[in-house]
Amino acid sequence: MRIGMAILTGIVLLVVGCGGGEAATTTTSTTTTVPTTTTQRTTPTTTVATPTSTLDGTTTTQTIDVTVEAGVIAGPSTVSVGVGDRVSVWVLSDVYAEIHVHGYNVFFEAPAGVPTEVTLTADVPGIFEVELEETHTPLFALEVTP
Repeated sequence: MRIGMAILTGIVLLVVGCGGGEAATTTTSTTTTVPTTTTQRTTPTTTVATPTSTLDGTTTTQTIDVTVEAGVIAGPSTVSVGVGDRVSVWVLSDVYAEIHVHGYNVFFEAPAGVPTEVTLTADVPGIFEVELEETHTPLFALEVTP
């Protein structure tokens, strides 16, 4: 009987030591770094006075910086560019915002606290509002002249 109890005690200790008879599992974690394609920079400037074309007739890129903080818009009220010029719009907002460039039907998202850029070619003449889509708050007017 003593041998039987010793064997039973050994089995109980073995089962308890192995986690109550459950199978032991091992978890392996793998981290993969995926490059992002969102263009970001740390501090946008507030206004831009860049020429829209060069003397030899080639197009340039005009950069427009807009900051939205506590509902206050900081940036130019109107930006004038020539047809064919590239326009690079940088937005830094303290809350998530969807930006809409009217006339070009371009929408882009600006996550809270992340400077975000969209670039387009100004190929349609006219005056187009660029706004915070959800609240219809104007950021600036884009004036494209022939």
